[in-house]
Amino acid sequence: MARTTQGSEPAAPGASRAWEDGLDEPVRRAIERALPAWLAGRRWFGGKARPVERVEIVDAVPIPMGPGLARLALLRVRYAGGGEELYALPLAFAPGARAEALRREQPGAELAAATAGRERGVVYAADREPAFGRALLEAVARGGRFEGSAGALVAFHGAALERLAVDASRLEPRPVLAEQSNTSIRFGDHLILKLFRKTEPGPSPDLEVGAFLTDVAHFPHTPPTLGGLEYRPRHGEPLALGVLQAFVPNEGDAWSYTLRAVAEALERARGRGPPPAWDGHLLELAAAGPPEWARELVGPYLDAAALLGRRTAELHLALAGARGHPGFEPAPFAPSDRAALREGVAALVRRNLGLLRARLPALPPEVRRPAEAVLAREGEILGLARALGDQELGSLRLRTHGDYHLGQVLWTGRDFVLIDFEGEPAQPLAERRTLRSPLRDVAGMIRSFHYAACSERSNSPWAHAWYRAVASTFLRAYLGAARGAAFLPQRPEELRALLDLFLVEKAAYELGYELDHRPEWVALPLSGLEDLLGRAAPGGAEEGDAVKSKRATPRAAAPRAPAAPIATPLPTPAVLHAGGPSDADLHLWNEGTNYRAYRALGAHLAVVGGVAGVSFAVWAPNAERVSVMGDFNGWDKERHALRPLGASGVWQGFVPGLAEGTVYKYHLRSRHAGYAVDKADPFAFRAEVAPRTGSVVASHDHAWGDEAWMRDRAARNGLGSPMSIYEVHLGSWRRVPEEGNRPLTYRELAPALADYAVEMGFTHVELLPVMEHPFYGSWGYQCTGYFAPTSRYGSPQDFMYLVDTLHQRGVGVLLDWVPSHFPTDEHALAYFDGTHLFEHADPRQGHHQDWDSYIFNYGRNEVRSFLLSSALFWLDVFHADGLRVDAVASMLYLDYSRKEGEWVPNRFGGRENLEAVAFLRKLNEVVYQEHPDVQTVAEESTSWPMVSRPTWLGGLGFGMKWDMGWMHDTLGFLRHDPVFRKYHHNEITFRMMYAFSENFVLSLSHDEVVHGKGSLLGKMWGEDRQKFAGLRLLYGDLWAQPGKKLLFMGGELAQGQEWSHERSLDWHLLGDERHEGVRAWVRDLNRLLRAEPALHRHDFDPAGFAWVDCTDAESSVLTLLRHGDEGDADILVVLNFTPVPRVNYRVGVPRGGFWQEALNGDAVVYGGAGWGNLGGVEAAPVAAHGRPWSLVLTLPPMAALFLRGAG
Repeated sequence: MARTTQGSEPAAPGASRAWEDGLDEPVRRAIERALPAWLAGRRWFGGKARPVERVEIVDAVPIPMGPGLARLALLRVRYAGGGEELYALPLAFAPGARAEALRREQPGAELAAATAGRERGVVYAADREPAFGRALLEAVARGGRFEGSAGALVAFHGAALERLAVDASRLEPRPVLAEQSNTSIRFGDHLILKLFRKTEPGPSPDLEVGAFLTDVAHFPHTPPTLGGLEYRPRHGEPLALGVLQAFVPNEGDAWSYTLRAVAEALERARGRGPPPAWDGHLLELAAAGPPEWARELVGPYLDAAALLGRRTAELHLALAGARGHPGFEPAPFAPSDRAALREGVAALVRRNLGLLRARLPALPPEVRRPAEAVLAREGEILGLARALGDQELGSLRLRTHGDYHLGQVLWTGRDFVLIDFEGEPAQPLAERRTLRSPLRDVAGMIRSFHYAACSERSNSPWAHAWYRAVASTFLRAYLGAARGAAFLPQRPEELRALLDLFLVEKAAYELGYELDHRPEWVALPLSGLEDLLGRAAPGGAEEGDAVKSKRATPRAAAPRAPAAPIATPLPTPAVLHAGGPSDADLHLWNEGTNYRAYRALGAHLAVVGGVAGVSFAVWAPNAERVSVMGDFNGWDKERHALRPLGASGVWQGFVPGLAEGTVYKYHLRSRHAGYAVDKADPFAFRAEVAPRTGSVVASHDHAWGDEAWMRDRAARNGLGSPMSIYEVHLGSWRRVPEEGNRPLTYRELAPALADYAVEMGFTHVELLPVMEHPFYGSWGYQCTGYFAPTSRYGSPQDFMYLVDTLHQRGVGVLLDWVPSHFPTDEHALAYFDGTHLFEHADPRQGHHQDWDSYIFNYGRNEVRSFLLSSALFWLDVFHADGLRVDAVASMLYLDYSRKEGEWVPNRFGGRENLEAVAFLRKLNEVVYQEHPDVQTVAEESTSWPMVSRPTWLGGLGFGMKWDMGWMHDTLGFLRHDPVFRKYHHNEITFRMMYAFSENFVLSLSHDEVVHGKGSLLGKMWGEDRQKFAGLRLLYGDLWAQPGKKLLFMGGELAQGQEWSHERSLDWHLLGDERHEGVRAWVRDLNRLLRAEPALHRHDFDPAGFAWVDCTDAESSVLTLLRHGDEGDADILVVLNFTPVPRVNYRVGVPRGGFWQEALNGDAVVYGGAGWGNLGGVEAAPVAAHGRPWSLVLTLPPMAALFLRGAG
């Protein structure tokens, strides 16, 4: 039963005793059934647009509240498309007549009818109950703690509350009835308690920044932060649930105050002609100050705008003084910060202009006209977004407000008070806590002034003049107050570029929000974009015709939904012979040392001579003519010819006016035999969805949020770190049968796969090749797009989102990469320019007979540049944490899968492919030099020595290698009838003869469940129950052995049928306790692996392993010890490979004490019979197996035991 401490009091008589004692199962079920529909009716619920799969009560913390007891319920909302969110909701129970009164007094609060014990009544949302607010306030004042079943609600306060000297017990709570994103409870004219409805693990920026401004910076223009509430689970990060602040008497928010000022100004302008011309950039207007007529128009509000500018600068100066405070310390812009900022805004612009283009036909005519005007200037808008270029930024980043607009400011009648530091609600927590340029706050307020000005008459020239006067005055005061601060750019060009960038970002974000929520307001952000571009004097349309005369809310806070690129037919321009690869790029390319050729070759968005377009560059040394064609020129093969760049073999040209989303191909005419062909771009960043084969101009705009992962990656990826890899084929992991059995998109996969990997305890996922491949049935292993994630599941940005999401959830991403061969499709690399360019010309070295594919010519310099660039591309651009190199054995041997006479010996007469060996060594040297915190893994099935040893020792340089021997021997052993296993005992012990010769990954991969091999479950001996036991034993052995772990998807489900890429995994099996038991076993093995250093710290060191007894063939029992560092607990593993339980089985151990039974594969929860050792065994001082102590164990049948010794 849950209990309360500190501040608890017995519930008043008449309350339901059953409700007080805890949520019994019928009440819990009733609430959980009612929650999806109830939440959908709440304006603050963020998941209304997503189908809810179910809502679970994670905890229901009891909070005594005078005449009864409330429960603060922590709700996990799971969505049908994957992903989940956490919400906090106070609940109470009203029995009998009280229920009827509640329905009258608090309409909409009722959640569900329920019977608690013997009392019928209703469960309702208790946030309007004054007693609930009083209970929480008293808890904050006292430092109270309320215990729940899975964690505790903790209340705390700072010194500021004590300084305030308010008697909290005397303050009457008054819940704010307006439905807001948070619940607010006001206590007289002294305090306000804000409860967060939606929460997530980690600190609240509102509480964090507020406490800093109150207790450290002593900033006077924000309500003092006095205390807070958080839920602390038994395991994991706390969840912020509320913040207590001093109440500031006020006349309302600055938005309302500003709207009144706008109305007064427009009334003053009534009947006048147009305002005088007043053009220029806002920075220029700010420097000059407003003219007299503008002062007269705006009136007293001009002084208020200047005051708000000063208060904003003072806020930033206070935050900039955070030296030595973790999370607040100002920092310079790194090149990666600059690039992420620039490209992130550009991506947002493209997405929302794409959305505008798609919605254009549905817009009213008066809105469509300005929309078309803005779309026609998309290149100019992107130019503003990218105006930063590569210039070094000298200003600092710091913690900022994060969501700054007039609605986040209170007007007291004399001054401004800045509130709500939570950041943009739709952004992830890590994004809201990041350091930024404070000019982003400045831009947010400027855009808010524009919204206020246009809220009544969007096209009024006087409204526009009011906006420019107020915005420039605000900016002038801000720059004056912040002059000389390290966060303020000192160079005018940096100041202008950053301010423009953030103004574009805000306007583009508003555009997406209005398109999704208020199409009639679209003209406002369009007007903002036109203003940034320098539009003609306003006029032409009647005042107010583009936007209905009704008031907007000051914030557009919708999630930024991506829109697919749309190729727009453009006029056919000439090809400009400008731009393209530099001489250095070409030299390194031809030399075989251009490791990032993807930056120079292919199709790149560029600006040449002030004109935006696309630069194309392709390597075709044996072509006599190359042209680019596409939807922009009607696929004309002649019109857009490229130029040869000297003797490099590269052809290049710049086509003005082209944009992202343009579909194109190269037309090549060879010097040989009049051969002509249309080819996809080998360096294309995106391809059309198969079966179409065109290349697509694309960028890599994405605002990454995985900084913490990338910073700590070396520790997570190291050879001494726990590594359990979940191998996934994206197209068949999960499907949508209601929509033609389609696979999930990258964005749909992101939350679902991340949640599942975290739930199961996997440290990494390994994706079967995502590189573009025309034949879906190849699973990606016949790749044609070495620089493009397959478009089957979305865009490059969508794939970035998948990787980013996994990283933010603490899951690494390994990619299968295939440099061993490529398919013969005519549109791709094969016979590219009428010659064998990428492949070896001799079919005995260039054609793979098993796969009917071509083998790369590893001796050719440009091919090495191509492949090495591809490897770094996935690490550089997509933040991959490693590459699993496919089919390495086929690269190493010239006679691989060939008969005598079908292969050509090397120059020494041997069978080794010396060029491929040199390439693999160079690959690993380059990867580890550029990204020392990633891993390369070889799928190498022969006995080639030193695959995972450094190249300077003569090795191939891989970080790890798959252990195919363990997989083959163990699966073979488990097929044997247990009666005969004693005759094959060496099959399960032989591995330790070579286990430390390489850094091994023990893999149960996709290769073991395809091509008629059946499922892993089907390979096990025996009838149904014994097969499940055998599978659990196989996994127990896998996790017990030294080496990293890999399991193909579906293995954890004990899937009975062979995997097929055409259907989803058999998720329905989890309704069967046998399958659910195997999944739970894998989950708990992963948890033990991560928790116990002995199971991962020395996977590649003999010091981390010892046999206790590997000779008991008669009983088919293996006993081994795993060791960590000094002070770490040893793990004893006993594997019984027969269906016979063994009692009184003595095993030697190195030390005395209690050995805890950490895991038992025969536990009932895993589907076993329940044989075991009642939680553990005390060691006796009886020598056995050469050790001074021993345990007498009960060995469950066909099961693995893991016992933990004392550390």
